[in-house]
Amino acid sequence: MINPNEFSTTRSEAKELKSQKNWQDAVILYEKIYSSDCDRWIAWEYADCLKKLSRLDESIEVSKALLQRERSLLHNNNFLSWLLYEKYFKKIKEKYTYQDLNQLYNITLSVSTFTSQDNKSAYEKIIFQMLKIIKNHGNNPTEKMLSLLEKLDVDKLSEEAGKYERNGREQEYQSKKEMYYSLKTKALFDCEKYEDCIVCCDEALSRFTQFHHDNKTWLIARKAVCLAETGDTDTAISDLKEAVVHRNHWSLFEKIAKIYLIKNDNNMALLYYCRAAITSDSPKMKVSLYFDMAKLLLSMDDTKSAWKHLCFAKSVREKEGWNIPNEMERLYNEISSHNYDSDIKSHQLKDFWLNTIYKSLGQRIGIVSKMNGGGKSGFIESEKRSYFFKTSAIMGKPYINAKDRVSFCIVDSYDAKKKQKSTECGYIKIEK
Repeated sequence: MINPNEFSTTRSEAKELKSQKNWQDAVILYEKIYSSDCDRWIAWEYADCLKKLSRLDESIEVSKALLQRERSLLHNNNFLSWLLYEKYFKKIKEKYTYQDLNQLYNITLSVSTFTSQDNKSAYEKIIFQMLKIIKNHGNNPTEKMLSLLEKLDVDKLSEEAGKYERNGREQEYQSKKEMYYSLKTKALFDCEKYEDCIVCCDEALSRFTQFHHDNKTWLIARKAVCLAETGDTDTAISDLKEAVVHRNHWSLFEKIAKIYLIKNDNNMALLYYCRAAITSDSPKMKVSLYFDMAKLLLSMDDTKSAWKHLCFAKSVREKEGWNIPNEMERLYNEISSHNYDSDIKSHQLKDFWLNTIYKSLGQRIGIVSKMNGGGKSGFIESEKRSYFFKTSAIMGKPYINAKDRVSFCIVDSYDAKKKQKSTECGYIKIEK
């Protein structure tokens, strides 16, 4: 056992070597004077040197032992949180086992018991990394996400957007506070806590003037569906239609359709199902949509169209190697007695979707009168009026020229330059 004089000399030499960043020699000396009941600063200095030498596991072990007997030493508490962040959370892996996820979740909870939410600890960083891991890898993660979000004081989160460079241009991404609301409203929605979700959405919408990653649209959409679930279907539809103007996403159309079903308005439900179906998004994303359309069409006595959507939904699932739900299998067997063709491709359904849209919104015929520079937009002349269009609205996206004859309908849009609602041509089909 080292004598008191030698202990004092060794301790001074170790501290001096540490100040000189000679971690290797410092550790050798700290190993001589370290023990489970040594001075707390000796333990911390030893742990710090181990970290500097990338001996992370040993550093964590020493810091944890110190935590057990000195929970009031905030310097070590914060240090340990950064050690755990470095080992478990700094780099997110591509895959995690069930055991890995449980371990990380428990570590995250433990960090919240010995550190606080400030810039001296890794408290926030660990929680946000864990939220990302659960979101991407967790099974039924919403309850765990909510429990972690509850450990954050939203008023302490930064509102400053992050920045990065892409193709020579500076881009922004959401702040921690904006991410908090995005994750929390989604988790509340998924847990069917609709009234809490409405409150959270309203709070988020009132706090920010600028949003990222279409967060404003999704907040409006979540709130709208929650309103529908709590009985206010009219406001829900109005808010969703407002969201669609800013973000022409198939799932928003699908949400509107489902609310019309609640209102027993099958024709409007079918219209918005068709608007969802006709977008260029991958069919595997919309396989449940096609099945819902099949059930709606069957209830409207259009058995042949129902069969086509049912067969297409089934074929997509089979192509992806997914199981066929019992209800889908039952319906398929029930209708198969009609001997309809079962080999259905998406292009065979597009005419049905487009004709349904034209029938509801009103089909117009016109001539392309002008193409704007770059060929991304132009104007269509119809019945002595001129209507703006974007080439992204052309069905099938063929090359379009001035003087082409087209079918189209008028849809709501948003004029970004004038910052006001507008209308433009949608669902454009070039006539031969």
